[in-house]
Amino acid sequence: MEYNPFITKICRWFSKESSEVYLLTSDSSYFFSDQKEGPREPRFEYTIMNRISNRLGMERDLSFFGYLCRALTEGKKFDPDLIFYIGYFAYFNSFVANFVSKILNVPCVGDWIGTDLLQGDDLFEKHLKRYFLRANTLNLVQSRHMKKKVDDLADTAKVAISPDKGIDLNLFRPRKGNIDHENLEKNVKILYVGRLNEIKGLDYLVKSFKEINQNYPRSRLQLVGDGPTKDDLKREIDDLGVNDSVEFKGHVEYEELPDHYVSADIFILPSISEGLSNVLMEAMACGLPVVATDVGGNRELIKEEKGGYLVAPQSSSELVERIEKLIENPELREEMGYFNRRYVERYEQEKILREKSELLENLLDDHLKEEG
Repeated sequence: MEYNPFITKICRWFSKESSEVYLLTSDSSYFFSDQKEGPREPRFEYTIMNRISNRLGMERDLSFFGYLCRALTEGKKFDPDLIFYIGYFAYFNSFVANFVSKILNVPCVGDWIGTDLLQGDDLFEKHLKRYFLRANTLNLVQSRHMKKKVDDLADTAKVAISPDKGIDLNLFRPRKGNIDHENLEKNVKILYVGRLNEIKGLDYLVKSFKEINQNYPRSRLQLVGDGPTKDDLKREIDDLGVNDSVEFKGHVEYEELPDHYVSADIFILPSISEGLSNVLMEAMACGLPVVATDVGGNRELIKEEKGGYLVAPQSSSELVERIEKLIENPELREEMGYFNRRYVERYEQEKILREKSELLENLLDDHLKEEG
């Protein structure tokens, strides 16, 4: 499992808010106590910060669950007032978090990241999601689109809209000079950041890029990220004959992502499904114009013809049309990038964390009143 810096960031935020934090995980790369290196085997781990209310973060691992059960039965120091977990694909986090919340009789809050809620609609997964949505005391979703999904699946579930992470506007910011308005034949870099999998619609992007590259031979496509379709994409790019104009960067550390955004000219997100895309917000914060599919939370982030364009999913022709319009109009790219930077400030990370913290505190207050 890859290290996610936001897990530690939200724990540190809660600790600033006079909270005692328990971070439970089977991945030692998440440990952020004074001990730099944690043991590699799954174990019960907690970091204590300040006082008052406690938070719990969990990650998926069966042996870790067994260790957690032993920790509970052996009476280790573990008395959270509220369980907060981030849901992922196998719903193991949901099971563990609800299991612990029932034992301890404390509220359980599920933070749905998007794909875990929006994908997997066979009968079994629908029932599984419906069960956990209703079992959670509160479900946090990132967008209006996701809230509608919850309402359709489990209309009795309690739900609130709360973006997953928000954007660190100091880290993700424009750093480029003025666009060269006189030279349309300069290298135009088209950027994608994210997982390389089918749901991201990258095969439609590379097909569109063949035509773009024929019309603008100095255009470049850069793919940042890794995933199961990487080899298939490389073969497709080879078949299309655009190898020399496409670059795979692989996995990039979080702190290095801004360098890729600010060196690009246009950001593309061709997903077939989305919650509320963090990479889209990061690109906007770095002052890029964006082209994204008209799905999910993309509609809530992109202001058509002001910050970029929304295109039909699985449409290479629309991608070509919109990308080429931006290539041909550097001033428009500059205007859209400026608009996006201002627009995305509403998703500033400290603001999002403050709102999330208030939601959890209010939920905890209501629970204590009911218990009292």
